[in-house]
Amino acid sequence: MDGVANSASTLTATGANGTSLQTITIASAAFTYTVWLKRKTGTGNIDITDNNGTNWTTVTGLSSAVFTPYSITRTQANPIVGIRVVTSGDEVEVDGCQLENGGYRTSVIATTTVAVTRALDSVIISNLSWFIQGAACTLYSHAETILGSDFTGGVVSINDTTASNRIEITVVSKDDQYININTGGSEVAAWTQTNSINVNVYASGAAVKTASAFTTNDARPAVNGVLGSPPDTNLTIASTMTELRIGNDAINRRFYGFVKEIRYYNTRKPDSFLIEETI
Repeated sequence: MDGVANSASTLTATGANGTSLQTITIASAAFTYTVWLKRKTGTGNIDITDNNGTNWTTVTGLSSAVFTPYSITRTQANPIVGIRVVTSGDEVEVDGCQLENGGYRTSVIATTTVAVTRALDSVIISNLSWFIQGAACTLYSHAETILGSDFTGGVVSINDTTASNRIEITVVSKDDQYININTGGSEVAAWTQTNSINVNVYASGAAVKTASAFTTNDARPAVNGVLGSPPDTNLTIASTMTELRIGNDAINRRFYGFVKEIRYYNTRKPDSFLIEETI
């Protein structure tokens, strides 16, 4: 999956229901088992397990061109994880196989038998020399969550390290995409897509594009090509911003997933631009 020859493994079934299993000795907790798979030969089912085959999960959408991640989450002690190739002669390529604490997968850490610690990804930039304080701007984000359940987290935030002054794109309870402008300690502009633009856009694995324009008495978003209604026509933009956060918001709510792209424009882009950029 990293483009390095011979750095993955090929599993070949020499009979029906060929299996490869690994026991991990560890105390009971919530764990997520993830493996990246690519089909090499055949068309039969490929199954994965995290409990020694008590339950087998047949993977769907398996590609012969690219690696795809598949995960199982369960609370248990001593998981026995592995793969079953159902049809004799079929082959599957395997990489990035790992077990980690928690209810969702993160990116791959290359290791073997030695446990490693996942440091939380956090991008906080304190040099805002590029940002025009108190002026019109447009934020763009392209992000994908790895959670299938509800979550709240910031995709991108320009703020003064508090919730009092912030311009940001935030996901609330997964279903709602908000744009926020806060000033003087009270929220003066917030918009949610509920009842106006696609609800549940942050399904697991779904890439979401958002463009939000901000200026005095005017803020407007678009999500995946659909324009939202203006949230408020009585707002100002604070001029005390001191940091940029990516994958996090001003009150430290993390976005569980992948932030693919962030853009800042030092102007209020027209609505047609917001639509086009998020298609």
